Amino acid sequence: MNKSNPRNGPPSGHHNGDGKPEKREVSGGLHVRGEIKAEFAPDIAKEYISSSRDNTARENRRYNVERVTLGFVILVAFLNLLQTLTTFRSVHVAEEANNTTLEAGRPWVGAQFEVSNFVLGETPTYTISYVNTGGRPAVITAAFNHAGLYEAFPSDPDKEYGPWAGGTRFIVPGQPFIMSNPGIYPLNDVQMSGSPKTIYVFGKVEYSDPRTNRQYWTHICVRYLPAYANTGGNGFESCHGYNDAK
Repeated sequence: MNKSNPRNGPPSGHHNGDGKPEKREVSGGLHVRGEIKAEFAPDIAKEYISSSRDNTARENRRYNVERVTLGFVILVAFLNLLQTLTTFRSVHVAEEANNTTLEAGRPWVGAQFEVSNFVLGETPTYTISYVNTGGRPAVITAAFNHAGLYEAFPSDPDKEYGPWAGGTRFIVPGQPFIMSNPGIYPLNDVQMSGSPKTIYVFGKVEYSDPRTNRQYWTHICVRYLPAYANTGGNGFESCHGYNDAK
């Protein structure tokens, strides 16, 4: 016989008077002690671990390939830069050597001054000879000379020259190009005293190198100093300036 317990409710299988099972209600909380542990099947776990290892290995291989590729690119860029610098240096050295050779063989036009008939009461003649002492021919494009009385050398001697109407002249090494200029008028005591004005003779030649087309020039200037004439010379000495060349 089933007994009814007031604390626990009717026993299992208890029916109501109508023959239907009686519903029971349970109140209160449900407490679970311990840990809930989910485990994969061994095959799934092994497959997951293997897949993770494969992914890591692939990532490592890709990283290593990228590192090697980057290093190779840097190395190639460095070698290209080194080759470019070496080529540039070689070209520069070759150009310098070529320029040095060309410059060594360039035409050089020097200037020489001569005076004749420089005596009291006479009209002297001044001659400037331009001579190519270089290694190649020179093309004379303009040449000027001038003689005059000045207290000091003119600040702008180019204004003292007349126009050049001689065209171009081709002079080979060793060949002179002579320009003569008659004196201003017969010499007198004042002119030969060198005071207050003295005689200046100056000139300029412009020429080019036909091989390189580089332009050059030469200046010359002398002045009359009576003190030098008294020592047996013709009295002309080089000016302090305007005796230069390029």
